[in-house]
Amino acid sequence: MLETGLRIAILVEGDSSIGLGHLYRSFVLAEGLKDKGHNVTFFTPDNSFTKSFFLKRDIAYSLLDTDNFDYLNKSNQERLLSEFDKYDILIIDLIEDRYREFRFLREVKNLNIVTMTLFEFDQFGRYEDLTFYPFYKELPYQKIIKGDESELLVYSGCDYMFFNRQLINQYNKRIAQKQKNCVNILLTMGGSDPENFTEKVLISLTTISKEIHVDVVCGSANLNKEKIKNIIPRLPYSTEYHEDIDYLPSLMSKSSLAIINGGNTRYELSLLEVPSIMISLHDMQKNINDDFAEITGNLSIGIGTRLSDNFIGAEIEKYLDTICKAEIQGLFDSQGLNRILSLILKAK
Repeated sequence: MLETGLRIAILVEGDSSIGLGHLYRSFVLAEGLKDKGHNVTFFTPDNSFTKSFFLKRDIAYSLLDTDNFDYLNKSNQERLLSEFDKYDILIIDLIEDRYREFRFLREVKNLNIVTMTLFEFDQFGRYEDLTFYPFYKELPYQKIIKGDESELLVYSGCDYMFFNRQLINQYNKRIAQKQKNCVNILLTMGGSDPENFTEKVLISLTTISKEIHVDVVCGSANLNKEKIKNIIPRLPYSTEYHEDIDYLPSLMSKSSLAIINGGNTRYELSLLEVPSIMISLHDMQKNINDDFAEITGNLSIGIGTRLSDNFIGAEIEKYLDTICKAEIQGLFDSQGLNRILSLILKAK
């Protein structure tokens, strides 16, 4: 069959240490590009998490001979140089340290390189042609002069935050409502939850006095799933367990409160104007959570490994006494994906 449209490669990874957020975000981009008639293939490390992710989705993918991008041997480098010579656009969605390791791809002629960056953004040593920094704040610059004196345009801030189709549907329907008698709490700590904050919060919730129902969501990379499932029947409040689901936006929209660690989830909840309590994994995430909470009216309570169960429970109860959805400032709209796709395709 004769291919039409551009050939687009997406370089991304996910595992139990960094979670699956980059994979989910890149898949939203891929769906948008496919809808416009373009041909998309993922290139990703060969591990159980990426295999499971792609087996459930109708998208082309190619596994590299490594389980992560900590180190890329010469064989993989040569393979990528050869493979990407056949593509028009390469989208890189990696953490900043990994991004730097792929500078050799600049050797591929006539390949437009686009990056998606979160958390850190180092304006020095850039090698891409176009970059997006979807975040709740804009970067202090809109362009960078690279080492070869060429200009790199930087698109940052709320206008370039994008969300999956289910979440956009919920946003458009505006079905999120408070429950009058029972507080619905969504507990989701990302794809891997390496410190098992899920169990810590479940125990903390036993200390609060309100009638609650908790939807507990565990991702496919969570290594503590069985332990969590075993304690749920012993909890004194209503609980429902969900694993590796595709209906998270629906759970978000019916929630009175979400308890999370951060990541893209904080922005998805903000789109729906659902209040959230953020428990951080490390200092960098805490700095972002603190700043985001100050802007939006959500609550950041610190690094989870340093917090007692009683403290977490008390903070949740106090926040439940004060929150009102009308007080949570929505920062995003539903057009971020369209803005990004338009700029990517226009650049080519």
